[in-house]
Amino acid sequence: MEDVLKEGDEVEVKVLEVSRDGKIRLSRRALLPLPEGPAGEEAKRRMEAAHNGERTERPREGGRDGGGGRGGDRDRGDRRPRR
Repeated sequence: MEDVLKEGDEVEVKVLEVSRDGKIRLSRRALLPLPEGPAGEEAKRRMEAAHNGERTERPREGGRDGGGGRGGDRDRGDRRPRR
C-alpha cells in the first residue's frame, strides 16, 4: 500500500471484526462508493452475499478454463527434461 498511503496518513476504515485474541479486521474498501450501473449492482450483490456468509462465483481470469494463469501452458523451448 505504499503507493497509495504513506506512514502517518489518516484514513477512515470500517471495523469488520474483532477476534477473541484481539486482532482487528479493517476495511477501507467497505467505505468507498460503489460504481454505478451493472458493475455497481454486481458489487452490491457480492457484498450482501459475503455479509451473509455465502460464496459467489465470479468469472475467472486465466486459470484452468481461461488459459494462462500459472504458466503451465508456456513453451519451454529447447530445455532438457527434468529428472
